[in-house]
Amino acid sequence: MNAMSPSREKTVRDLYAAYLADRKDIVGAMLTEDFTFSSPRDDRIDRAAYFERCWPKEPLFRGIHIEFLAIKGDEAVVRYRAEKLDGTSFAPTWKAFVFAATGSPPWISISAGICSSGAG
Repeated sequence: MNAMSPSREKTVRDLYAAYLADRKDIVGAMLTEDFTFSSPRDDRIDRAAYFERCWPKEPLFRGIHIEFLAIKGDEAVVRYRAEKLDGTSFAPTWKAFVFAATGSPPWISISAGICSSGAG
């Protein structure tokens, strides 16, 4: 297994922890101002549209379990399983992230994946 960048790995894990804690403020701070999101239903939507369309209006998750995480350079791929508060779950869900070329901490500039059930 290749060694992952600790700061990028931590950024991805912190992102999912913030989703689980329903901390939109933390997630917002991790995304660049020109952040875009794509999914089967969303084609390169901007940051504002992402939060409007994909962020749950109320807490949604009981657990988010990262099953696979790979980082190479400025890119990350994640597979996770999410458990909702209502007892349902969805898996596997894949997301790809691209980190901003410059800056510290490593902000996320692009995300692509599945935006399902009101959750990104």
